Amino acid sequence: MKTLNSGLLAAALTLGLLSGASAQTAGTLAVKNAAGTTVNLACELDSASSCHYRDVMEGLLSTTQVPTALTIDGTDQGAWTHITNFPTTQAISATSLPLPTGAASAANQATAIADLASIETTLTGGIAVTGPLTNAQLTSAALATAANQTSSIAQETTTATNTATVATDLGALGSTACSTDTGSCNLNQLLQRLAQDITSVKTQLSAVTLAGTAYASAGVTTVTSSLTAAGVSSSFTPAAGRPFHVIFLSGTGSATCQLERQLDGTHWTQYTVNGSPFYTIAYTGADVSEDVVESQTSVPYRMDCGGASHGSFTSGTIAMEFTQ
Repeated sequence: MKTLNSGLLAAALTLGLLSGASAQTAGTLAVKNAAGTTVNLACELDSASSCHYRDVMEGLLSTTQVPTALTIDGTDQGAWTHITNFPTTQAISATSLPLPTGAASAANQATAIADLASIETTLTGGIAVTGPLTNAQLTSAALATAANQTSSIAQETTTATNTATVATDLGALGSTACSTDTGSCNLNQLLQRLAQDITSVKTQLSAVTLAGTAYASAGVTTVTSSLTAAGVSSSFTPAAGRPFHVIFLSGTGSATCQLERQLDGTHWTQYTVNGSPFYTIAYTGADVSEDVVESQTSVPYRMDCGGASHGSFTSGTIAMEFTQ
């Protein structure tokens, strides 16, 4: 006898799917009707030798014939189950279902939680490094304290102030040259002044002819004097650092004259070399010309022909000239 459970039978009745999966021989299906009487249903074989109970079962769906239970192999399987909402999606309830490989599970969640806890512990305790910085340096408590941040801000402020000071000391491009070589000016202004001084020196050097002993005019006024008795010539102040000339012009006089200079602004002294008078000129009518070099500025010169404390005058007229 062919028997089915009540769920499958109800589905078969509603969907008309109760049929053999393969060729079968004719058999019977035992069900109970509403009166509790067992009814043996014969299957109907189709052309493929499959057993169909649908048409047979439809004949039982009357008030007195609706089966209340299903008997399988002589055992009462309980009340008949009616399924009325096929073919819509059916809700199911299951204690557990098979999961695909690698799917989320309680065990896998526990592993993830443990891994996160390990990462948190590592980050809190510091990460060891093998580079130029040591682990102690990177995990030092002094790295990110409020005090250190305040100190760092103060240092940045000091650096900004120092930078501004340096910028002021350097000065802007195109600054006007300092008015003096030692004035209180920024560096750029002093450099402008230095450039002006260099230009001035170049101008002065270009006026000097280095070939031989010829120089351009020093701009000093020539001084001439004429003595007919013991006396001194007019004074002459040469430009320092270059020769000037002492010339005795033609005359008929006779005298001994000494070249003097005034170094302190008051006293006239002989021009000496190694302690002895150097320019002592005995004039007897022949022209004389001497070159002298003075290293200091604003030093006046004169010729003393017995008019002060040096030299003597005999007779005649003596003409002399200072030029540079």
